Amino acid sequence: MLAVIRGTPIWVWILFAYLLMRGFKATKTRTVLFPKIFVLPAIFATWSLTRLCSQYDLDILYIESYSIAILLGSWISWTLSKKIQIKINRSEKTITIPGTWTTLLLILAVFAVKYSFGCLNAVYPNLRKEFIYFCITEIVISGMVTGILLGKVLYYFYRYQQARLNMKVSRNL
Repeated sequence: MLAVIRGTPIWVWILFAYLLMRGFKATKTRTVLFPKIFVLPAIFATWSLTRLCSQYDLDILYIESYSIAILLGSWISWTLSKKIQIKINRSEKTITIPGTWTTLLLILAVFAVKYSFGCLNAVYPNLRKEFIYFCITEIVISGMVTGILLGKVLYYFYRYQQARLNMKVSRNL
């Protein structure tokens, strides 16, 4: 086990530290510039797409599985995000988001799963070729998480645009 941890590239630990920092920040109510809410979903989307393209043949089954997982994760997240009370300040281009432990828990769970899959792939390189369910499981988990993060951000974007439209309507009255 120690050999696996020592064999982990330094960028993985830097990414983990950054993600932990973001996760702990998410536990407190915070006001952020609106464009910053796209950072975490962009990291996870890039991470999962890079892995999908570099580790797996771009087989239609994998692409479909990933796409369906993203759509499902996005739909679930969008639906759950409707219950979150956010405040939008269009003039300052900020959004106030209540604190939640969910983001940190999601980050930890995803990192653990991705790290485990990465270790298994490193120790057993033929695993991907021999067990299609191994591949599908990793792809679906990556897609779901990316979708969950994306769905929340898309819902916030939707609310942000609604606030802009409401500002225009109230100015015209």
